[in-house]
Amino acid sequence: MTRTRLIEDYALLADGRSAALLAREGSIDWLCWPRFDSEPCFAALLGGDEEGHWRLAPADPACRASRGYQRDTLVIETAWESERGSARVIDFMAADSTEACIVRMVEGTRGSVDMHMIMQPRRADGPAVRAAAIDTNGAATLHAAGGPLTLRADVPLRVHAQALEAAFTVREGERFALTLCHGESAGGAGESCSFRALPVHFSACLYSHAFRSRPCGLRSRLSIARTPRNRRRR
Repeated sequence: MTRTRLIEDYALLADGRSAALLAREGSIDWLCWPRFDSEPCFAALLGGDEEGHWRLAPADPACRASRGYQRDTLVIETAWESERGSARVIDFMAADSTEACIVRMVEGTRGSVDMHMIMQPRRADGPAVRAAAIDTNGAATLHAAGGPLTLRADVPLRVHAQALEAAFTVREGERFALTLCHGESAGGAGESCSFRALPVHFSACLYSHAFRSRPCGLRSRLSIARTPRNRRRR
């Protein structure tokens, strides 16, 4: 599927090592992982969805969305509203983790909202997702162009048409987490970046602290990028 994509419709997620672009409709359409110079595992920004994307949004396309960053962080909150209910999706890259991780949390704030998740990474040789890749703990291993990925979710996952999908309903007071880590983790690996047991506000504070305290992090690089040429050191 090909969608019209405008760069101003994207928000930035980053951890100082890499960065992802998140579309307004909840799709991560660009990510080179685990470093800026790595192969892209999501590249729908430059082509169709088959080039790799990870979408998490209400199943009803009529839901209205508004979003913004939590103060002084790259943690972005998207509020979805419908007549039946409302939900909030919180997205961030875990800067204070030994593993490269993207965390996507879904919170029910009113009534109920039917959610849909689809992940189709940019393929390497062979199928990106195999049915046998989902283990007994519900973790799924994906084979992307940039290397293996491991997705852990609080909701059931299934393989459909070379993509990983999940359909679930979030109700007021409920929270579900989906954590994507770079690499093929086994057993309990990856729990360091799942944040499932932590309140959302603590997860955001942890990210914010790690981001501000990283001396060579993305904020420093962005500051340099904004410096006028005639003010740069020669």
